Amino acid sequence: LGNISKNLKKYFDIDQDVWICDIDLSKLYQLEIKENKYTKVSSYPSVERDFAILVDESISGEKILNLINQNAGKFLKNSYIFDVYQGKGIEDGNKSIAIKVILGSDDRTLNDEEIQISTKKIINSLTTKLNATLRD
Repeated sequence: LGNISKNLKKYFDIDQDVWICDIDLSKLYQLEIKENKYTKVSSYPSVERDFAILVDESISGEKILNLINQNAGKFLKNSYIFDVYQGKGIEDGNKSIAIKVILGSDDRTLNDEEIQISTKKIINSLTTKLNATLRD
């Protein structure tokens, strides 16, 4: 990518800026093309649960979310971290992480027992595998 020199523009009697670029299309053709897929929005309500946990400051958010995704069960729709805090009220070497978990089904409304089972699986995996403590 570059601007044509003044001498070359003068030689061809061009009085405005001219840019040139060289694109290797063979490299573009090798890129994977992802097809957009339509996913029907569920007509059944989802359930949101927030968890605030204390963990060692060395534990990454990615590790926490991966653990939730692996252990929450088939009703997990999404999970994400919405707050990380270190400071007053949190023991040195620890951090508080707040996570939102969204549970739901595409074919029915979840009952309380199903929600509790998924919630317990999430809490159990965080406490046993990351030594996390659930905050009030």
